[in-house]
This record gives sequence, C-alpha cells and structure tokens, in this order.
Amino acid sequence: MIGKSTLKYVTVTLIVSGLTIFLHSGYFYVRGMLAQMLLNQAWEKSKITREFFRAWSGAGTYPVGKLRIESIDLSRVVLEAASKESLTYGPAHISASALPGEHGNIAIAGHRDSFFRNLKDLKRGEVIELESMSSVQYFLVTDIQITDAGSAHWIENTADDVITLITCYPFDYIGKAPMRYIIRGKLVREETANEVFSKLLISRG
Repeated sequence: MIGKSTLKYVTVTLIVSGLTIFLHSGYFYVRGMLAQMLLNQAWEKSKITREFFRAWSGAGTYPVGKLRIESIDLSRVVLEAASKESLTYGPAHISASALPGEHGNIAIAGHRDSFFRNLKDLKRGEVIELESMSSVQYFLVTDIQITDAGSAHWIENTADDVITLITCYPFDYIGKAPMRYIIRGKLVREETANEVFSKLLISRG
C-alpha cells in the first residue's frame, strides 16, 4: 500500500514536471513569436532592397520568403537552412531543395508544436501561397502523407514545380516524434513581384 508521504511526493513531482514542460514550451513559443516580428521587418526590407537581411545582429540565418495559408490562418516568415537555431524562430527552407521563387521542389520544415501546428487542419485542394523576392507562387495541395522519419525522397528535386511542407507527427506526441507529416502542393499560378505591387496599388485606389 502506498503511504501518504509517498503519494504526496509523487503528486508534487508530477505537478512540477508538468509545469516545467509547460513553461519550457511556453518560453520557446514566446521567443519564436517575438522573433517572427523582427523577421517580418527584415523580410519587408529584403523585398525593397533585393538583398537578404538578418533580423538581428549575430543571427545565424535570414529570411528567404513568407508562407501564407489563409484556410488555416498561417502566416510565417521562412528562414534559410533548416538548422536547430532557425527552426526555433520559424519554418525553415531545406537547403538541398529549390529556394522560394525557383523551379523544382521547394521543401520547408517547421515544428509541429509551434509554427506548423495548424498544418493538421490543411486539406487537399486548399491553397498555399509562397512569397519570394521575385514572385508570389500559389500551390494547390495535392498530397498529404504520414511517413517514417528516415524518408528523405520528399526533399529531392522534381520535374514539376511543387512545394513540400514537413513537420513531425503525431501532433500531440510528447518528446521526439517518430513520424513525419508531409504536405505537397503543385504550382498552379505565379505572379512576379511587379505584378503583385501593381495589384496592391490598384486595390488602394
């Protein structure tokens, strides 16, 4: 039979552990959101000057695009090189794939418990918008797959112009998730930066 003192110790330990996990996750989430504000400013500056800018001094990465998915209320600056540092601040472009605005397979990764959490609600037939310095590309979601973590063919180049979004799975998993959630979209439309700017001027009257 478990004594009262042992039960109390176990209860307190569980509460402290839960709070620690919650506060740890909350810290990284808030830090990521604040970073996104600075990254948005750097991205807007990049579009004007046509040069990549780091959002703060000492940053190990820089914005290369902006991802928008209206149907799931997602709008995030995309960072170059999907490293541990860059993924802390937002979704990141996988360097082995095509850059935003280029042809081929544009692969972007993000954490399931923060920036890419809403991907679980994305459905086939919905639109993914990717802004680069040269254009805005529109992709139609054609495929949603759950794969093992070692499946690397999703980031390989393709003959078609596609976007591949990658996050961990299951979404509610505690710890290092064993699977990957893959969303692929096919390019259906592309507008140059000048065309987008002209449309913006017209909409503003």
